[in-house]
Amino acid sequence: MLALVEPISFWGGVCPQTGTVIDRFHPQFGVALQGKIVFMPVTKGSTAGPGALLELIFAGLAPAAIITPALDLAVLTAASLAASLGIAVPAIGIEIERLAEA
Repeated sequence: MLALVEPISFWGGVCPQTGTVIDRFHPQFGVALQGKIVFMPVTKGSTAGPGALLELIFAGLAPAAIITPALDLAVLTAASLAASLGIAVPAIGIEIERLAEA
């Protein structure tokens, strides 16, 4: 599992050819997301984010699953589109308080 300490944008913050964090201002610059269960506080950026995440999914470079503190529209959109094409990338929104109780 990888817990991102700050929000990230899939459009411009993650390399579509490698699946690594390329936002040089992000504390986890250079970290690979591929195949990991990623907890992220929230995504940031524009409506291009779901397309960028979908590109990672199709390339096999996406996280194995994405957990956010609440349902994130960018993540949910990409995961739903991928699922409709037969590619599963679980996307879960869970309240942090409930996560602490587990």
